[in-house]
Amino acid sequence: MTRVPFCGMRAAQAIQAFTHGMDASAYTADEMVQAAVERKFEIIGEALNQLAKMDGPFAARIPDVPQIVAFRNQLIHGYASVRLEYRAIRAAGFARLSTAATGRTGE
Repeated sequence: MTRVPFCGMRAAQAIQAFTHGMDASAYTADEMVQAAVERKFEIIGEALNQLAKMDGPFAARIPDVPQIVAFRNQLIHGYASVRLEYRAIRAAGFARLSTAATGRTGE
């Protein structure tokens, strides 16, 4: 298998590091963190999309793959329609997935 799953896992860990100690208010006030987190979401979505093509049964064991890929597509192709509040909520909710992927909490 290629390094695709590891790219997604590293991106999830980066999101945890970028947002450590932040609440939704702090996230929405920090444009640099938003840009970094959104880029990592793009990487995670693309990594999972490629994984699903390369090894569907393995990808099927990962929770919410279709939703994560769809979110990546929305960020890239429909960015203007993604409200900042929604992006903040998704970023905060992503901690559950990244904890599952890494086995660690963001704390």
